[in-house]
Amino acid sequence: SVSLSSQLVSPDESADQTAIRREMGNILRAALDALPEREHRVLLWRYGIDSETYTLDAIGSKLGISRERVRQLEQQALKRIRCSEATAVLSAC
Repeated sequence: SVSLSSQLVSPDESADQTAIRREMGNILRAALDALPEREHRVLLWRYGIDSETYTLDAIGSKLGISRERVRQLEQQALKRIRCSEATAVLSAC
Protein backbone atom coordinates (compact mmCIF):
# COMPACT_ATOMS: atom_id res chain seq x y z
CA SER A 1 0.00 0.00 0.00
CA VAL A 2 1.27 3.46 -0.91
CA SER A 3 0.93 6.18 1.69
CA LEU A 4 -0.39 9.65 1.01
CA SER A 5 2.89 11.24 2.07
CA SER A 6 4.98 9.06 -0.23
CA GLN A 7 2.78 10.03 -3.18
CA LEU A 8 3.34 13.70 -2.41
CA VAL A 9 7.16 13.62 -2.26
CA SER A 10 9.42 13.70 -5.31
CA PRO A 11 13.18 13.01 -5.20
CA ASP A 12 13.74 16.09 -7.42
CA GLU A 13 12.24 18.54 -4.93
CA SER A 14 14.13 20.95 -2.70
CA ALA A 15 13.79 20.68 1.08
CA ASP A 16 11.41 23.66 1.06
CA GLN A 17 9.23 22.12 -1.65
CA THR A 18 9.15 18.83 0.24
CA ALA A 19 8.14 20.61 3.46
CA ILE A 20 5.36 22.50 1.67
CA ARG A 21 4.12 19.32 0.01
CA ARG A 22 4.11 17.48 3.35
CA GLU A 23 2.18 20.31 4.97
CA MET A 24 -0.35 20.19 2.13
CA GLY A 25 -0.67 16.45 2.76
CA ASN A 26 -1.30 17.13 6.45
CA ILE A 27 -3.96 19.68 5.55
CA LEU A 28 -5.61 17.23 3.15
CA ARG A 29 -5.53 14.47 5.78
CA ALA A 30 -7.14 16.80 8.37
CA ALA A 31 -9.87 17.75 5.88
CA LEU A 32 -10.52 14.09 5.05
CA ASP A 33 -10.62 13.14 8.73
CA ALA A 34 -13.29 15.80 9.35
CA LEU A 35 -15.67 14.27 6.77
CA PRO A 36 -18.53 11.95 7.66
CA GLU A 37 -17.37 8.31 7.48
CA ARG A 38 -19.03 7.39 4.15
CA GLU A 39 -17.77 10.51 2.39
CA HIS A 40 -14.30 9.88 3.83
CA ARG A 41 -14.25 6.32 2.51
CA VAL A 42 -15.62 7.35 -0.90
CA LEU A 43 -12.76 9.83 -1.41
CA LEU A 44 -10.11 7.43 -0.14
CA TRP A 45 -11.27 4.70 -2.51
CA ARG A 46 -12.13 6.95 -5.46
CA TYR A 47 -8.76 8.72 -5.51
CA GLY A 48 -6.59 5.86 -4.25
CA ILE A 49 -5.43 7.62 -1.10
CA ASP A 50 -3.57 4.99 0.91
CA SER A 51 -5.20 2.27 -1.25
CA GLU A 52 -5.94 1.42 -4.84
CA THR A 53 -8.50 3.41 -6.82
CA TYR A 54 -12.02 2.10 -7.32
CA THR A 55 -14.79 2.90 -9.79
CA LEU A 56 -18.10 4.38 -8.73
CA ASP A 57 -19.70 0.97 -9.30
CA ALA A 58 -17.12 -0.83 -7.15
CA ILE A 59 -17.50 1.67 -4.31
CA GLY A 60 -21.27 1.38 -4.57
CA SER A 61 -20.98 -2.39 -4.21
CA LYS A 62 -18.70 -2.05 -1.17
CA LEU A 63 -21.12 0.36 0.53
CA GLY A 64 -24.36 -1.22 -0.69
CA ILE A 65 -25.50 1.94 -2.50
CA SER A 66 -26.00 2.97 -6.12
CA ARG A 67 -23.31 4.32 -8.43
CA GLU A 68 -25.23 7.63 -8.55
CA ARG A 69 -25.30 7.88 -4.75
CA VAL A 70 -21.52 7.35 -4.67
CA ARG A 71 -21.13 10.16 -7.22
CA GLN A 72 -23.31 12.42 -5.05
CA LEU A 73 -21.29 11.58 -1.92
CA GLU A 74 -18.06 12.29 -3.80
CA GLN A 75 -19.32 15.72 -4.90
CA GLN A 76 -20.60 16.49 -1.39
CA ALA A 77 -17.27 15.51 0.14
CA LEU A 78 -15.26 17.59 -2.33
CA LYS A 79 -17.45 20.61 -1.60
CA ARG A 80 -16.99 20.11 2.15
CA ILE A 81 -13.22 19.92 1.70
CA ARG A 82 -13.14 23.07 -0.44
CA CYS A 83 -15.08 24.94 2.25
CA SER A 84 -13.49 23.36 5.33
CA GLU A 85 -11.45 25.20 7.94
CA ALA A 86 -8.63 22.73 7.37
CA THR A 87 -8.20 23.81 3.75
CA ALA A 88 -9.00 27.50 4.24
CA VAL A 89 -5.28 28.29 4.08
CA LEU A 90 -5.14 26.82 0.58
CA SER A 91 -8.07 28.68 -1.01
CA ALA A 92 -11.01 30.91 -0.26
CA CYS A 93 -14.49 29.40 -0.24
